[in-house]
Amino acid sequence: SLEIIRESVALGGYSVAFHELTAPLDRMVLAIVLHCHRALSRCSMVLAELESSPWDKYFSDLESRQKSHRRLFRAILELREIVLAAYRGRNEVLRTALSPQAHNALSRGLEEVSSPKKESPKSMSKEVNLRSFLESDWVSNFLDVDALEDFEIPEQVANGQMHDKKKASTRGKEAMLELIAESKAIVKEYSALLNEPFGAFCESQRKWAETDAVRDREYEGDLLVKRLSSKH
Repeated sequence: SLEIIRESVALGGYSVAFHELTAPLDRMVLAIVLHCHRALSRCSMVLAELESSPWDKYFSDLESRQKSHRRLFRAILELREIVLAAYRGRNEVLRTALSPQAHNALSRGLEEVSSPKKESPKSMSKEVNLRSFLESDWVSNFLDVDALEDFEIPEQVANGQMHDKKKASTRGKEAMLELIAESKAIVKEYSALLNEPFGAFCESQRKWAETDAVRDREYEGDLLVKRLSSKH
């Protein structure tokens, strides 16, 4: 994910969102941020469940619980870093493709990442910072989807929503439609490439089955069966 974001930033140095040369990567950046948002909300729910439940509900000992707790925070940190890299490197994509309300919430949620509290110990400050991000409006909200004809898109994607008497663009929706079209084309091409060798194999087997060699084998098999059956 980070490599895709870096490539999107480096490719030609374009700052315009969904430029002709960067549009495929920009759509990937948008998809990555949306997936990170969903994963962060899940992490928030798991963390709340772990910390509100007795340790023996899910673990055999306290050490296992602590390991899972640390592992969960490492995952949260990695997800936040991906979102932060996208925000710093391709913020114009997020500003264009997300609704104004969602983008403002994301900006506020990342403010503390850029200016962590210095008075706390480093390890404690990092955990407090991550908890603050999990409690932000962006992670806590925008979990619904908008149903559009035969598909759904996350509600935070720009789709002409109204916010502060301003109407969002529909560029986010268009990007999602383009992603869907790209995904279907990739699946179709992959299926064709995957099925082609098998189809060729079946055709070769069909042709081989119609040769004289197969008939000779069948004749020899019949003779052998008859010969063996006559001995018993």
